[in-house]
Amino acid sequence: MIFDLPHQRVIIEPNLEFNKFAEEDMSGLSIVAKGSNLKTFEIVRVQPGTSAASNGIHEGDIIAGVDTEPAADLTLPALRNLFRQVGHKYKLVIERNGKTQEVVLEMKRLI
Repeated sequence: MIFDLPHQRVIIEPNLEFNKFAEEDMSGLSIVAKGSNLKTFEIVRVQPGTSAASNGIHEGDIIAGVDTEPAADLTLPALRNLFRQVGHKYKLVIERNGKTQEVVLEMKRLI
């Protein structure tokens, strides 16, 4: 971005990063870390039209595990980093009302 103040204009030119997609969470979930050690990962929002929504994940669900790893072994940034990997599938163990269920989420970009 070039600010040409004498001519009162802004010039926007693409750089080498122009064609790269922003790396963002592809799960469709908004997650917060709770508890005294911040190791309880609660889902606070599920974006409609995503793999998470179609797999029946709800607000208030807790992520108890990812693939074969307990979620408590992860940090929130590590969990978010996993969910940035487009095309990867993760088996999540979800806790809801004292019961657990497994769901498989595929990380996809929303179009």
